[in-house]
Parts: sequence; structure tokens; C-alpha cells
Amino acid sequence: MDEKERVAIFIDANNFRQVMNGYYGKHSFDVVKLVKLLLNGRNSNKIFYYINRFKLNKEDIAKQERFFAAIQRKVPGLEVKAFDMQKRKDAEGYQEKGVDNAITLDMALELSSYDTAILVTEDSDYVGTVQRIIGLGKKVELALPHFAKGHHLRKNCTSVRVLSEEELNGILMSNPRNS
Repeated sequence: MDEKERVAIFIDANNFRQVMNGYYGKHSFDVVKLVKLLLNGRNSNKIFYYINRFKLNKEDIAKQERFFAAIQRKVPGLEVKAFDMQKRKDAEGYQEKGVDNAITLDMALELSSYDTAILVTEDSDYVGTVQRIIGLGKKVELALPHFAKGHHLRKNCTSVRVLSEEELNGILMSNPRNS
């Protein structure tokens, strides 16, 4: 491990939660522990946490904002980027909008601030971004649970960090409202 390696982390929180919930059922994860696990002794001053949220009542929004502020105090360099879910035009319900574009844009805009980007997702929409970032001389480390798919993304990243059952159990929380 290069001690001077500059690392940036890009966490697609909704995707990570969806993958985790598909395996464990509805659980929440500890963002602070996840970041520590991903860094594995390395340092980072750029950590991005992307999340979509429903437009809820004022109390729920205030609770979310307190959560975001708390994790930002506990993780130096963490920036929360929250996007409102969009109502579907052609169907009932809501859909995620904005996260994929934001991660792609930030990976490009922050290029000069990292040597290695750690990408937390299984979303193959990032394959083109990953190929371009690697083509510009950077490393992209994919981090995902051992049961996650992400086959196309795995093939295109510089390295893959597979999070073991034991590591995942270490970041799970019992209160599903905290991530």
C-alpha cells in the first residue's frame, strides 16, 4: 500500500442499500464503519455519499438533515449529496434521478485530487466512466458485497474489493432509519 496514495470514495448509497437489503432484508449500514473499512488504513480527504430521498414531511426531512450532519462530523472530508426522488410520469411510484450523473461528474471534476477512486455500487451504468477514468491514468477500485453482481463493472475496474460476510456484519445496524 502506497502511503502517499490519494484516495477518493464515491458511495452510491441507494444502490448499496438496495443490494444489502436484497440479501439481509431491511437493514441499515453504518456509514462511518463502511468508510473506515474501505480506506483500510489509507487516507482520504474526498468522500462523497450520494443518496436519493423522498420529499417527506418537515420532521422527516429535519431528521435526515441531522443524520447527514452527524456523519459529516464523524467522517472528515465527507460530503453528502442528496437528491429528491422523482415521480414517474408513466407509472405509479418514484424513481431515482441524479445520482449516476453526479457520481460521474464528481469523478471527473475531482480527478486531480486522487490517484485511486473507490466506487461503491454494482450499477453497470458506470462502466463508461470507469473506463475513461482509468484511461486518464487513475485507478478505480470497485467495492461491493460478496453476493453482489456487477459483472461488467468488475471486469472494467482496476481492482475489486469484495466485502466479506464478516465485514458486512460489522457495518450492519439494527435501526433501518440511520443510513
